[in-house]
Amino acid sequence: MDHKGSDEDRSAEDRVLAAVDAERCRLARELHDGLGQALTGVLLLSSAEQDGVERSAGHLSALLAEAKERTRGLSRTLDPSAQASSLARLLGDLADQLSERFQRPFAVAASPPEVTLSGAQRQHLHHLIVDAVRYAMLHKGVTSITLSATQDAQLAVHMLASIAEGRVGLPPGEEAQGQACLALLRDRLRSLHGELDTAVEPTRVSVRLRWPHTPAATP
Repeated sequence: MDHKGSDEDRSAEDRVLAAVDAERCRLARELHDGLGQALTGVLLLSSAEQDGVERSAGHLSALLAEAKERTRGLSRTLDPSAQASSLARLLGDLADQLSERFQRPFAVAASPPEVTLSGAQRQHLHHLIVDAVRYAMLHKGVTSITLSATQDAQLAVHMLASIAEGRVGLPPGEEAQGQACLALLRDRLRSLHGELDTAVEPTRVSVRLRWPHTPAATP
């Protein structure tokens, strides 16, 4: 029996399960602290006294708008395959979401390739990019992130995090988390027969994801 292979399989499974649990906790916090609080405000204002109807209506409108946006954000997180099939649109949507989530400027490099993605391909790409960004954000001094893509025999997505000069590196105690992030990326890419390249330089962190790509069927 190949005990080494069995141990590696269990280790990879443990990392995936840990990542799933972390994402569930994050979503639970989003539901409680974001959507839950907004809806609680709606309920309180809906029972306000009659003489405050006009003022309450304005607050209700704002709270409902916030609840709607949070619901849409959670929906995109839970089901990335519901997003647009265009690679350029997916990168743009992710840049907007991640910019809001991590409070850093995100940009998409000009002219990504014209690639149509299936639902499964969009879901894989969504999770790969989010995992790559999580890894980058563990480093100190990240000021902005750029996403770019190329295609030939493989589809390649490049995440480049710019770092303030002299501040590169993982904070003490974050090394294990950084290695876990990279291991999770490798596990995801292995299932796609893909490859991962990373580099940490004085002013940037680079993560390049590559895998064979079969164009999605056109409806």
